[in-house]
Amino acid sequence: QLGYHTTGETVRAGGAWSSGIPDRSRRVRINEDYNHIGSSLSARQLTVNNNSKLSITNNVLIVSENININSGSEIRLAGTKSQLITTHTQTSKITGNGKLYIDQNSDISSTYRYNYFSSPVTTVGLNTFTISNIMKDGSTATSVDSAPLDINFVAGDNGDYTTSPISIAKKWLYSYPTGNNWVYKGSTGVYQATDGFTLKGPGQVQNYTFVGSPKDGKYISSIGANQFYLAGNPYPSALNSKKFLEDNSESINGTIYFWEQQVGLTNDQDQTGHYSSNYVGGYATRNLTTGVAATYQCVGDDCSVCLLYTSPSPRDRQKS
Repeated sequence: QLGYHTTGETVRAGGAWSSGIPDRSRRVRINEDYNHIGSSLSARQLTVNNNSKLSITNNVLIVSENININSGSEIRLAGTKSQLITTHTQTSKITGNGKLYIDQNSDISSTYRYNYFSSPVTTVGLNTFTISNIMKDGSTATSVDSAPLDINFVAGDNGDYTTSPISIAKKWLYSYPTGNNWVYKGSTGVYQATDGFTLKGPGQVQNYTFVGSPKDGKYISSIGANQFYLAGNPYPSALNSKKFLEDNSESINGTIYFWEQQVGLTNDQDQTGHYSSNYVGGYATRNLTTGVAATYQCVGDDCSVCLLYTSPSPRDRQKS
């Protein structure tokens, strides 16, 4: 606030701040359930204590140094616009066995089409994650009092949104680690912090809630020459593509490829959608000067059917 500044720690307790409002130069301690709305919330160091919930609703939480979420405490990023941004450049400065809650939504209603995900959290206490541990049924979006259920990971080909919790077929959970092959990891395999993974949903547009230790700081993934890696944004915030290219200028060719997946060549709800040969998709590109969307090529005389590239998905597998 112009003309007003308070130094030192400020504590949220008894419905008020103990020593003025937080800012990015101050230590901030949360000692009670607190839902922050209407503006961003900033801190130099943030601690959440006393089994408390710090909820951020459609705003940004910005922390310049470390975050300590004590056991039993939570940070909840509610609404579609909430993000956690940490601005330090070192390795992770997250401590404590508390948890972050944040949602990701899939707009793919078909049981047969791949989704591509990454996780903004790791398993509490680890630098890795398993899908069954961190990915929850978010049919009820994150709020100050939501209670996401563990997803029911099932055998077979198809998930099911009519069960409670939703059911997801573990058969389609793959990563593409450094190399040139898809690797099946299922719901209990170990994924690295920057791994992307594939998933086939329960048959409707679906929200998922990720619960675990928030990721922050610097991550390094080594990729061999002429090899591929399915990477995902590892953070509970958006990424700046220009900054990403600048930070990695010594090791990449200066272009990011974004997979854009369109509707299938056949009916989305048709069982043939399980086959990647029925996919339509391509790569948009972004470099430091411009971005280019994926282009379409019409097949034959029917320009309602467009062909781009073969989907980067696990190879075709028959239905049982």
